[in-house]
Amino acid sequence: MEEEEINFAFWAVAFVLGLGYCAMRVLFLANLASTGAYVTNVTEIEARVKGGASTSYEYKYTFEVEGERFSGSGNRDELTAGGVTVYYDSEDPADNYLEKPGLLWPGVVTAILGLLSVPPGLIVWRRRKERRQLIDAILDPGESDDDA
Repeated sequence: MEEEEINFAFWAVAFVLGLGYCAMRVLFLANLASTGAYVTNVTEIEARVKGGASTSYEYKYTFEVEGERFSGSGNRDELTAGGVTVYYDSEDPADNYLEKPGLLWPGVVTAILGLLSVPPGLIVWRRRKERRQLIDAILDPGESDDDA
């Protein structure tokens, strides 16, 4: 296998994996539901960062789905009075989040890079037979004379 073919195969696989990841993530996000939750505890977290300090808050919360009680925890940068909105997987409410999950960028970037590499890869792949014939003719010029 030539280097161009390996390169094309790598990016084609990356594209398929990235696209599959994005599709699965979109389906997961479409399956999310939200509800109000009762905050049971808030802890202030201070972290030293370059140029100063950063404060965030860890929330512990409980919520009900179809009469069943679930709990979770998560961090936020701001302090919220009262209840919070919790996002959860409607098929598995134990899988819950304080912030709405998004489409994670590594999968998106992989799919885009893979997609951008497909057209050049197809061009290289289509021309490989022509290149191989040209190389064979250069390496063994006497073969074409014998055929005549």
